[in-house]
Parts: sequence; C-alpha cells; structure tokens
Amino acid sequence: MSKTISVETTINAPLNEVWYEVSQIQNHSNWMKDAVKIDFESEVRSGIGTKIKVLTKIGPIKLYDYMTFTKWEENKTIGVDHVGIVTGKGEMQFSKIDEHSTNFKWTETLKFPIYLGGPIGEIIGEPILKLIWKENLRNLKKEIEDEKNSLLLFMTLFLIVCTNEETTEDPLVIEESVVSETPEDSEPIKINEDILWTKGIGKSPEEFISNWNKLINSISNDEETILFFSINPDGVNWVSDAKQTLVYQFGKSTAKENIFVLNLNVDNDTVRSLEFF
Repeated sequence: MSKTISVETTINAPLNEVWYEVSQIQNHSNWMKDAVKIDFESEVRSGIGTKIKVLTKIGPIKLYDYMTFTKWEENKTIGVDHVGIVTGKGEMQFSKIDEHSTNFKWTETLKFPIYLGGPIGEIIGEPILKLIWKENLRNLKKEIEDEKNSLLLFMTLFLIVCTNEETTEDPLVIEESVVSETPEDSEPIKINEDILWTKGIGKSPEEFISNWNKLINSISNDEETILFFSINPDGVNWVSDAKQTLVYQFGKSTAKENIFVLNLNVDNDTVRSLEFF
C-alpha cells in the first residue's frame, strides 16, 4: 500500500524564475524544512540521471532519502524515484498562470517500510507530511518573491540615484561596477516630505546614510527587505587612511550569492559618487 500526498501554491513570479529556483537542487534545503543536508551521488547535478542522498528529519526521526531524477522537462516537470528506506515517486509540476505568476504543484506517492509503521505509518504520516510540505511551499514562495522584490528595490534605488531631470551628453557606462556621478547643478528628487534625494546624493556621509535608510523605509514595507538594504553606520568603514572612499557590505559573508557592496566616494566630507559591486 502507498499514499499519495499533493500540495500546490501560486508564486508571484514568472514561470522561468520559479523553474530556475527549483531546478537548483543544491538549494532545496534552503526552503525544504525536512531536508537537513543534500549530497550528490552522481557527477551531474541537474537533469535526468542525477542522484542525491538527502538527510531528512521529521520530528525525532532522521533517515536518508535516496533519489534519482527520472524526468526533467524544462519549465514543466521534475520527477524523481525514491529508492531508499522510503520508496515511491515524486513529481513537481510548473504551469504558467500569466506573465507574472506561476502555479507550482508537488505530488509524492510514498511507501513506508514495516519498521516505520508500514500502512499505519502512511496513514499517520500523511497529515504530518502534508503540513511540512505546505510550509516548504510557503518558504519557496517567500524566497522567490522576496528575491524578486529585493531586485526591484535595488533597481529602484539605482534609478533614483542615477536619475537627473536634465539630459546629460555623457552616457552612463556600466563595467564591473555601476557608477553614478554627482553634478553640482543636479535637481533634487523628492521621495516624501522627509527625504530630498539628489543624483549621487548628499552633503556628508552621515546625511547620505540617514537619507538612504529613510528611502528604504519609504519604498518597502517588508521587514526583512528593510533590514537587508538599510545601512548600519557602525558597519561603514574607510578603505584607507586617505579617507576618500567609504565601503559598506550588504548581506552576510556566509551567503556570498546574496552579497553586494556599496562604495561612497567622498571629497571634502561630501559624497560625490557611488559604486555598486
């Protein structure tokens, strides 16, 4: 006897973005509450034939779940065979709702061994697993949507910093970093009653940081986004004794893919330009 469990959610992101995140197998433990550790047992890390060993923890029970990926249709389906202690099949299905939202459905048909309760374990385990997997989908939805909102916020910040009502003859050059120069006659951009934002901003670094943080709070209502993008004055440091460049790192050093760095180029105690890395 086996038990089929199915959960689904709508993610406010395009189909290709949802597919990309879920297809990164090594990142599944970021949003799967029950997946403690993922080890690859094949040279390939995506597509049909990929094999993984997942240390799974549900309450006091820990076990290794061995899976082989048997189906891989881009932007459509990912299928696996469970070949360990718990056997069965799983399938993740992706379907486009519109340009900005995607339906994600996750179905598992599992068979428990006798020493894990057999058919009784399947009956008892179904509501527990369903609760865990629903939470997993909430985590996935939040991860994708937060990443998208963070990118939108970053682009908004960049546009605000680089925007000037007057057209300049010199184009903005983007190389390894994004640089915004500050002309003396730039007009301020009013964000709200408390913030006057100029191209490149500012008088002193202290004022820049204060206005930056006010801007973040003005743009976003999400606490995690505000915390990530806000500048902690204690974390802003001079690059050298010449005191010409201040540097600040957003994100944790343990999660390098989520890090970016802001440089403030200072002259006569005035922020003259910014660099994003």
